[in-house]
Amino acid sequence: MLQFGHVREPGVDYFDRYKVIFDKVDIWESSQFDPEFQLYTYENRTRYPSSTSPLKLPMDGERFSDYVPVCFKC
Repeated sequence: MLQFGHVREPGVDYFDRYKVIFDKVDIWESSQFDPEFQLYTYENRTRYPSSTSPLKLPMDGERFSDYVPVCFKC
């Protein structure tokens, strides 16, 4: 999630709570999927500088890999 110029996302341990509900939980990185189906977080940096971030330089956005839980219920 993007909040005021910071990328925030849960770590892999966040998905441990899924193991209480599902029989099997595999954690994949988005880069492991076919490029057509890859999930990622995109930070748009082209809007800088702004009134809230006057010192940030404008630049191309950046893609951040994301974790994807694949859950199984037997």
